[in-house]
Amino acid sequence: MTRLFCISLDAAITMPSWRYQLPDNRGNTHIDIAPRLTVNGSHCAVEAAVQGVGVTQQLHYQVKNAIDQGDLQVILKAFEPDPIPVHLLHKTR
Repeated sequence: MTRLFCISLDAAITMPSWRYQLPDNRGNTHIDIAPRLTVNGSHCAVEAAVQGVGVTQQLHYQVKNAIDQGDLQVILKAFEPDPIPVHLLHKTR
């Protein structure tokens, strides 16, 4: 990762490192990144990655269309964290 051009997200919840789960659930590791480009929206990071600026770490739903269309591919799949179920409640009006 330290040799790749990285695209980071500048938001309140982002960190200067990217977290990866070690294969076989042997724990987590954090890799410090020196971004080539920092943007303020996930859609901007995805578009920059599609344009070949570098790699980015985003949530699956943020890159699903680009992956489905063949514009992006998942790298380091073996290091992805386990999926976490999400349940949404919606109050009717």
